Amino acid sequence: MLKKFYDISIIIPYFSQINYLDECLTSIINHTHSNYIIIVVDDSSTQDLENRLTEKYRYELRVGKLVVINTGKNYWWAKSLDLGLRAGFIFSQYAYLLNSDNYLQDNVIDRMLKSKDLNERSILGAIVCFEDGLIKHCGGIFDNNTGKQRLVCSNLQVEKVYLHKHEFTQVNILGGQGVLISKELYNVTGGIDYDTFPQYGADTDFYLRASNDGFNIKILSDCTVYDRRLNTGHRGEQLSRIQRLIFILFSRRSHEAFRVKVPLFLRHVNSPIRSILRYSVRLIIRTILQALGLRS
Repeated sequence: MLKKFYDISIIIPYFSQINYLDECLTSIINHTHSNYIIIVVDDSSTQDLENRLTEKYRYELRVGKLVVINTGKNYWWAKSLDLGLRAGFIFSQYAYLLNSDNYLQDNVIDRMLKSKDLNERSILGAIVCFEDGLIKHCGGIFDNNTGKQRLVCSNLQVEKVYLHKHEFTQVNILGGQGVLISKELYNVTGGIDYDTFPQYGADTDFYLRASNDGFNIKILSDCTVYDRRLNTGHRGEQLSRIQRLIFILFSRRSHEAFRVKVPLFLRHVNSPIRSILRYSVRLIIRTILQALGLRS
């Protein structure tokens, strides 16, 4: 039976790789903080997810600490996340975003909930690391004048984070990994714009809109979420060179596609036309070189 209220809802969009999801869930359940609900949004995976999870998480499913929502069709990441958030905010004022191939540092949720920076107008982000300990990012910086994005602390050793903490105040975008947001933030921004950005770009757009609405991003250097170097998303790696060129340029599932970047620039860049033209030239040259095998 579901409780009426929890400290936090943990939202996990899921499509494949059940072994990674298992490790993700185990890392959450092993936390000392226990007043949470986990909502896994099954984005029409080919696996019978709930029955598979019953083998190990029968108790959590029975008492309502673990809930599986089956979308019934492939919504893609952004709409699956938004569906999970809408469900999660029924039970709590805060939501914690994870991907199914993440796993957590010990008691990171408890540290976030006890952070002095936690309030309904803040967005708390963790350091995202690869399994080998190198940092994937500590958030990113989106330049509203050019549309360029830069990850903070990317590929650094964790112990060197302190050298770049001054950049944390400039961070204005995060991903969907290890981020804590409030119900107020969701209500003010109107949620994830999955119609415009069904896969990539949705998180960047969401945080930039939140920033425009007065919400502040805080990176907590004592909180770490781990990610896989193996890419579990679909970016066209199995396609031929020509197919890959078309995919990168035009598919909404490519993080570099025109169909992702153009609306992002139009919405968030001060001089969007100039930025679109500059980006278009760089992208065409880069993707042609990749398609010809002249660039990895």
